[in-house]
Order: sequence, then C-alpha cells, then structure tokens
Amino acid sequence: MLDVIWLVPALPLVGFLTILLFGRRLGEPGAGYVAAAAVLGAFVVTVGAFFDLLSIDEHHREHVSVLFSWVPVSSLQIDMALLADPLSITMALFVTGIGFLIHLFAIGYMHGDPKFPKFFLYLNLFVLSMLMLVLGENLLVTFLGWEGVGACSYFLISFWHTRESAATAGKKAFVTNRIGDWGVMLARLPGGRLGVVLGPQRRR
Repeated sequence: MLDVIWLVPALPLVGFLTILLFGRRLGEPGAGYVAAAAVLGAFVVTVGAFFDLLSIDEHHREHVSVLFSWVPVSSLQIDMALLADPLSITMALFVTGIGFLIHLFAIGYMHGDPKFPKFFLYLNLFVLSMLMLVLGENLLVTFLGWEGVGACSYFLISFWHTRESAATAGKKAFVTNRIGDWGVMLARLPGGRLGVVLGPQRRR
C-alpha cells in the first residue's frame, strides 16, 4: 500500500470533484454517500500503509512518493511529494477514520437542508486538505494543506452565513488561521533566513 499512498488524498479529491460536477444530480443522500465512500476508501488504504510500515525495520520506516516536480527553478527543485512514516500515517488514520464517522453523522444531521451537496463538497475538501497537511513531504506541500484547512474551516463554520452567529464565528476562524500562518512560517525559520521557507523540508 505504500506504493499507492497517493490514493489517500486522491480519493477525497475524486469525491470533491464528483460532487462539484454532479452534486445537484446526486442530491440527498447521494452526495453524502459519495463523500463518505471516498473517505472510507482513503481510510482503507491508510490502514494498509500502516501495516506495511510495521513490516519494515523500525529504522527504515519511511517512504516518499513523488507525484510530480512542482517548482523546478534552476537549482531549486520542489516536488509535489508525500511522506509516509509512523507519525504521518498515524495522523492520516485519525483524519480518515474520524472523518468517515463525521461524514456518516452529517448525512443525518444535514437531512432536509437545501445545500446538502455543498456541505459534503466542503467536507471532502477539508479531509483532502488535512491529508496534504499531515502527509506533505516538504514545507510547501504542508503549507498548501494548512491553507486548505483554514479555508475549509471558514466555509464550514460559516456555512449558514445568513445567521449572524455563524458569520461571526467564521470570521474569527479566518483571522485565527491567518495568525497561525505566521506561526507555521516562523517555526521553520532557522537563523531567520526567509529563503529556508521555500526549500524542501524533510520531516524527521
């Protein structure tokens, strides 16, 4: 399963695109079932990757999957790559496992809502972003996931934006995530060199 670890974020992406294109046709509860199935599939692949890691010697439990070259600029080469190690796979198990249960709960919770498909569109995008955050092999991929999590938090918290309380809570979440952006960047600045932020940062 480590060789197809890219399926973990790819399945929620497929769910997101399916609901984006056919959400109205799927309606309720079809959109919810598609979104939940995508996250369940990601969970199954993650479980397989977890057991694959257990079969490897503890000092070599690390697998990098390079999808494509993202920023090929002269000597700076940044790949769109995923890192599967004990920490990232454990976090991915939480994201996909609990995420699947949340999807199941939301199918009943959102019953009768006219924006039912849109809610699950955001949920699948949220799971995708969290997976990119925990599986990212370098800082740019991780930061892409972080920004996606922040955006989806805003979309979901302020989903019923006509309610003043929801709109206010969404704004608070947005501001809090922007403050967190600086924390993420400063945490990866050894010696205060801003250029380090752009380079590949393998987690250890």
